[in-house]
Amino acid sequence: MEKTQLIQLMDTAISLDQELQDWMADKEAELAKAGRSLEEALPKEYAQRRADFEKSYQALASRARQDIDRELERIEAEKNEQLRANEQAFEAHKEQMITAVLDRIRGDELG
Repeated sequence: MEKTQLIQLMDTAISLDQELQDWMADKEAELAKAGRSLEEALPKEYAQRRADFEKSYQALASRARQDIDRELERIEAEKNEQLRANEQAFEAHKEQMITAVLDRIRGDELG
């Protein structure tokens, strides 16, 4: 998942949270005039909105965790691939250096 997608995912979570907070603030303001709390006046609606929010939030959090895990796995795979490539390059260079030293020794022995 790209960084922009992760940012969009987090923006969605923030937006959902803000929507719930705004709804609750509006209802609480209405009820404050009547001297009641949100939970007292609208227990079913409040519980349903809260449950809907929790469900959406959990789904979003789960998706974000999965996306982050996939991205970490991809980064780890790239890192391991680069490490293998570096090891192979090192081994090839080492073999070249050994061959060069051996050729020089042979040349010194012959010359």
